[in-house]
Amino acid sequence: MSNNIEDHIVICNWHTNGERIVAELHSEQAAPNIKITIITTAEIDEFSLRERPEYQNVYFVRSDPTLHKVLERAGVLHARSVIILSDPDCPDPDAKAALISLAITKCDHNISYKPRIIAEVMNPDKVQHLQDAGVDEWVCSAGFGLGIIAQTALYGKLSEVYQQLLSYSSDTNEIYLLDSLKYPEWFLGKKFHEIAAILNQRRNITNPVILIGIKRGDEVMLNPSENEFDRLIAEDGLIVIAFDPPDLRTNLPIDITLLNNCNYVDISPIRRFIDG
Repeated sequence: MSNNIEDHIVICNWHTNGERIVAELHSEQAAPNIKITIITTAEIDEFSLRERPEYQNVYFVRSDPTLHKVLERAGVLHARSVIILSDPDCPDPDAKAALISLAITKCDHNISYKPRIIAEVMNPDKVQHLQDAGVDEWVCSAGFGLGIIAQTALYGKLSEVYQQLLSYSSDTNEIYLLDSLKYPEWFLGKKFHEIAAILNQRRNITNPVILIGIKRGDEVMLNPSENEFDRLIAEDGLIVIAFDPPDLRTNLPIDITLLNNCNYVDISPIRRFIDG
């Protein structure tokens, strides 16, 4: 593993579900070339794993992820994200996850950047402790599973919907978050239903995109009402469903007929050019 590794994914701890995470991250629809570093004291059959194509660009650090020097060796300060899996061999895996997160945030006070930390939680009552330790997002697999079971009991086949959305595949849709670099500037100032209508009217044949929500700061608004969301601003992200990661700047060139309601773009020079 290069000492200059950066913009990679670090996985702390390991259990069998980690294999699914690596496979999803390295699928063609996700980030097939991203480097992944796994830090764990667990016994891993590394040679068998390396026979699989998804374990190219995967590095193993056989050590304790709670130690500062180990985290620094894995380049955690320059990582894009850190995934902390629950340690099945630890009597209190959530406490260990909090300790790892705290170690990451305290690695180097001279670096303002901190990778995004996502933790697998066993006990939802421990979430506040994890957030206090620097965890940005948490996932309780048991809680999600129970929610899906309850909804499927009321509305059949919903489990298949979740399964498709949570699996990277060329045959399934996934959820993507598009920042302002991935959608055209003339979207700014438009309402949610206006953007949704544009994407529907100009539906891409090979990679159709459906708008399902907005991310503003740390707030996620799914299918927002007009009381909840007014107009799109530059700091907003679009939450969409698509087969592949879309770039709406290239898929949606400027259409004069759709600029009329945009408050951020002066279209008069364009109109004068078209009118001759």
